[in-house]
Amino acid sequence: MPAQFWKVWEARTTNITANIKRVVDIGFWLDDKILEDYTPEDKYFYLYLMTNPHTTQLGIYPISPKIMAFELGYSPEAVKSLIDRFENCYGVIKFSQATKEIALKNYLKYSIVKGGKPVFDCLKKEAKNVRDRSLLDFVVSSLNECGNLNKTVKDFVAYITRNDNENDNENENENDNEQIDPRIVEQIVDHLNKRTGASFTPKNAEKYIAARMSEAGYNIEDFFAVIDKKCTEWQGTDMEQYLRPETLFGSKFERYLNAPAPRLRGSDGRLLGKESNGWEAAFDWMSGSKDD
Repeated sequence: MPAQFWKVWEARTTNITANIKRVVDIGFWLDDKILEDYTPEDKYFYLYLMTNPHTTQLGIYPISPKIMAFELGYSPEAVKSLIDRFENCYGVIKFSQATKEIALKNYLKYSIVKGGKPVFDCLKKEAKNVRDRSLLDFVVSSLNECGNLNKTVKDFVAYITRNDNENDNENENENDNEQIDPRIVEQIVDHLNKRTGASFTPKNAEKYIAARMSEAGYNIEDFFAVIDKKCTEWQGTDMEQYLRPETLFGSKFERYLNAPAPRLRGSDGRLLGKESNGWEAAFDWMSGSKDD
């Protein structure tokens, strides 16, 4: 290895304290998908992603394939193949080629044993350090589908969502002069009110709808589809408070529109039609698929 590589690796690991612990529940070894689909190499790689010295509480951290290869004792080509398999086949990670950061799906749900303000502040600090914001969207959107979240995690998800909405509001103000047929706005808002039982007015939504239609030519059916998807996904959860125009029709509209249809929830708030046993339900962050 070049001398410069050793200096970078040493600098990144020198300040890591010995008392940092990363929890891996024994359910990892009992999960059906882990047992049936993952090779021994896959299991080794997954455990490495969850416990290596670069990990964070948030589950998003900077790391390059070269560093992974060095620490695992693998070739860079083998590591790149593993990253591709975990991202595109298993759907449990997302890797940013641009910033060399990785995000672990639903890791945050299981990494916090005790919450509270110190942990919440730590998560906010780590979130600010994420360079590729799509990784943060990946983590937060997967947490939105989870039930029984720690209160600290719920507060963090709400914090990130609220900040996104505030940023959206700043961007949408630039589109205030866009003109749109008021009848279209009325139909979209009426559909939202029927699905949520709210009383939003066209004035609440007009600038968001106009911005989306002007930038990509979305039609009224696209807005209906987003409303229906997010109502099915969020009603009865802590995210129900975000069933409003500024969230649904904001900058994440395209992602909401193209997302797969959400699974229905039971009376207890748990997602239906996925889990075959208790372990798979509890450790969906480890065995999730791209359909999650």
